[in-house]
Amino acid sequence: MARPTKPPIDDSYYRNYAGSGRSYDSVYRDYSYSEECAELFSSGRYPRPKSLLVLGPATGRVLQDFHRDLGVKAWGCEISEWAWERIPAEYRARVARASMIDYLSELRESGARLDLCFTNALGYLATPTVDPVLNGLAHSTRYVHFRSSFLGAACPDPYRQTLKPYAWWVGRFEAAGFKTHFEADGSPLYLWESLR
Repeated sequence: MARPTKPPIDDSYYRNYAGSGRSYDSVYRDYSYSEECAELFSSGRYPRPKSLLVLGPATGRVLQDFHRDLGVKAWGCEISEWAWERIPAEYRARVARASMIDYLSELRESGARLDLCFTNALGYLATPTVDPVLNGLAHSTRYVHFRSSFLGAACPDPYRQTLKPYAWWVGRFEAAGFKTHFEADGSPLYLWESLR
């Protein structure tokens, strides 16, 4: 079951997302980078995923986008009851109402291995839980796309617990057994590949 560390994320959070004065559903693409992730995997640069994990899909808009853009229905988990209840039924059946800590533990125990994990939710983890979650991902997914919650490049969010520079996240991913991918010019792709 979910392990909340702050008051539950309710409708007020999603109706004024990131302090923008706008709803999550109207601005999620500005903050999620799901289109960027889909482009990497639909352009031929990386193998098109046959299985997808989304940690923290909120109201499910990214699930619909990935289904449209990559032709795959995602599995995943969402900690907010309010958001989970708003995921379209077609997708909600594949999304557990759970914390990613618990969900990834069960996924790893099952021996399942998915092609791609998309998430912006890692910054909501308490810092001591980041390494165990990344270790779980390294054993459960081939690629992880994470582009959010970097110090100096993050929207305001009272629920974020781990706001660190991009270099810190690179170090954590690599310590967990991932290879960091970059553009030819050295700029980040926000993509990691498990070497496990």
